[in-house]
Amino acid sequence: MYHTPDYIVEIARKLRENMTNAEKILWEHIRSKKLGVKFLRQNPMYVLTEDTGQHRFVIPDFYCKEKRLIIEVDGSIHDFPEVLELDKYKEKLVQNL
Repeated sequence: MYHTPDYIVEIARKLRENMTNAEKILWEHIRSKKLGVKFLRQNPMYVLTEDTGQHRFVIPDFYCKEKRLIIEVDGSIHDFPEVLELDKYKEKLVQNL
């Protein structure tokens, strides 16, 4: 397994500290195995990009390893074309995890 750099851990920590209202509401419904499976929030995930061979990390809003399920709670920021393009790229990266 690849070591998560400290700066990525710090980014994930800040995301957990500054969750959106929608993320907070969803987290209250899925935390502590309320759905029968464990979810992690803003947990860094290592991916190796096939197109460039680069080591990268993505930080999904919520992740259930048991079900191989990622949940993203998107707001209006994702309406911007450049953010939408990045979202599509991240989705492609995590499809093979």
